[in-house]
Amino acid sequence: MASGVDHYREGEHLLEALDIPRDAALNTNLSLEERREASAMLHAMATAALAHFTAALAAATALNGAVAEAVFGEHPDLAAWAEAAGVKTNG
Repeated sequence: MASGVDHYREGEHLLEALDIPRDAALNTNLSLEERREASAMLHAMATAALAHFTAALAAATALNGAVAEAVFGEHPDLAAWAEAAGVKTNG
């Protein structure tokens, strides 16, 4: 399972790579079909980046919950969120 940091880095990588399909989608020297394919790739990569950033946010939230558990004691939802995000807790 990828860590939250891994998801964040992959999301950043995908965002950086969006320039290539974006430029192709806007290139009027390409055929309409090539521009459509580039546009579809652009949307797919942006969606994947969003999914990775969402997973990173969930992991960061669970990690924050693990810290809260250590400081303030166990909360019923913390263990489930931590497990879903792949974060180890004290419990």
